[in-house]
Amino acid sequence: MKTWTPTRLPDPMVRRDSGTGWRALFAALFFLLSIAGATAARAEDLMWGGLIVAENPPKDGGPNVSPKLPPALAGREKQIGRIFGYKNLRVIGQAQQKIKTGEEDWLVPSKRFYLRVDTKNPIPNGYLVGLQLYQDDNVLVEATVKLARGNPLYIRGPQVGNGQLIIALVCARESAWPKPKAPAAKPAAAPAPAPMSSPVSTPVPGPSSGPAAVPTV
Repeated sequence: MKTWTPTRLPDPMVRRDSGTGWRALFAALFFLLSIAGATAARAEDLMWGGLIVAENPPKDGGPNVSPKLPPALAGREKQIGRIFGYKNLRVIGQAQQKIKTGEEDWLVPSKRFYLRVDTKNPIPNGYLVGLQLYQDDNVLVEATVKLARGNPLYIRGPQVGNGQLIIALVCARESAWPKPKAPAAKPAAAPAPAPMSSPVSTPVPGPSSGPAAVPTV
């Protein structure tokens, strides 16, 4: 008598587990490739930091003078003035740092203040940045912010006289960073003209008192 042995069917749970494992593996590979691509792109990043004093012109009709901003903020004068309500802007300190690892620590100095910039770690399309604004040894402002590549960040600082201190941060790829214009070459000086020499006078023979010589034939 033959004994019937049931055929064992594959466990559907096993199939799901196997599929989940493959999906997890592909997700991990995609994540690693994304990190590698982001690291390569971040190697080109430059970060600029500046301390700006924003003021309004005096009410007695004094001159409305706003020095030209550095290339990192070129063309953003009206934007900053509209945000903070001031018309005159002047940079009292600035520095820039090439980002290699996304964890650089650097300073923006000025005569009265200095700013410590701590790029804690990269985030998608930007960085998580720690800021500490000092006056002497006193911390005036401390914050952790997200700085996106290509989008300037402005932070209101303490009052300075009749104006406001502004912290500005800009991050962009080095290839897109404004290049300083080379100074125009000065035209070469024309050579000095040579001194004019006195003309040589050719003696003109005067009338001969004797008879003219007759040529011999």
